[in-house]
Amino acid sequence: MRIHDLSEEANGVSASITFEAVERRDTVWFRGDRVEAGFEPFVAAYFLVAMASGEPRLAVDGAVDPSLTSGLATAGAHARHWWGWRQPPIEAAASAARREEGRAASFFTGGIDSLFTLHRSLRTFADDHPWRPRRALLAYGFDSALGADYGSAKERATFDRIARHFAGYLDRYGIELETLDSNFRSHFDYATFHDHLHGGGLAAFAHASGPGVYRVPSTHDVAALRPFGSHPDLEGNMSSASTRIIHDGHDVERLRKLALLSAWSVDLSVLHVCFDTPGSGLLNCGRCQKCRRTIIEIAAVGLDDVMAVSFPGIDAEEVIATFQPRSPTDIACVKAAATEFHRRGQPRVALERRLRERAAVERRVAEQDWRGPPKRLLRRLGWRRQR
Repeated sequence: MRIHDLSEEANGVSASITFEAVERRDTVWFRGDRVEAGFEPFVAAYFLVAMASGEPRLAVDGAVDPSLTSGLATAGAHARHWWGWRQPPIEAAASAARREEGRAASFFTGGIDSLFTLHRSLRTFADDHPWRPRRALLAYGFDSALGADYGSAKERATFDRIARHFAGYLDRYGIELETLDSNFRSHFDYATFHDHLHGGGLAAFAHASGPGVYRVPSTHDVAALRPFGSHPDLEGNMSSASTRIIHDGHDVERLRKLALLSAWSVDLSVLHVCFDTPGSGLLNCGRCQKCRRTIIEIAAVGLDDVMAVSFPGIDAEEVIATFQPRSPTDIACVKAAATEFHRRGQPRVALERRLRERAAVERRVAEQDWRGPPKRLLRRLGWRRQR
């Protein structure tokens, strides 16, 4: 893989990525309010792509901060261990280190994790501390505009509406909202992007946005961490001398984050978790999988006021009774909620039953139930099921 033809353009920077193991060429751009030219965003975004594609090398027609390439060696070691990808060498001249200090920023989607990261930072760092967040970054397509209409005029209008809503909220805390855009995601199917690449994409946005400390809110807490596209061992190793990237919040469980936000009297009216944000009115549809999962979490913590504002008219008990966990994240969140319901003396039998059913399916697929030993024995004896 070769990264070349770096070019500054209006409000952004672009480069070409030519694959060598396959016949393919991507032209990628990053745009935003303060985007700076440099190869670092493209190296951060495409290093894992090069690994996944079996590229023999990642060559850069220009200089790259050696702090980044050094960190990518560690991130690549984790990806190799998790997914079995081969780690290509990075061929790039070393740039001189930049030591200027930028304004601290936090990626922000309006979800539980990003609200927690932002407000904990505001409570932790005094006004004159360089790590106190001054900017909130909202990236198009990374946690919104996820549907089949990605990139359409409708999705863009919805994104702009979300941004306006966030800007007013953040202004109350003296934080400036910066919107970011890139066509990086459009070069991959969503499952590949989400499960393997989106942490590198966020790191790319951080490098494109200039010097500073950037916090990426964690999806999973330490107990639930798994090989995933955003992980402390991936983008947490994608910093440079002037751009520090911190994977934040995996020390606190999600339900605990909700409880702390409530205890801190944080205004949660801005809460936005929806994968299918309506074009007008409320920010959350209340019907998609992530909305329903969040409703269960809010109910488990007992935040009726948040339910009334963020999901008006939704019957939380109906959601709890009918929710079907699909992804590992669904399962981890619902398990935590079921445990919290039990702790509060309000067990939800239907929810626990579906978790047991899902666990049984997973054990059967992994051959960890009673069927596993005879299946493995028959395979060793050369038996194959006739279809």
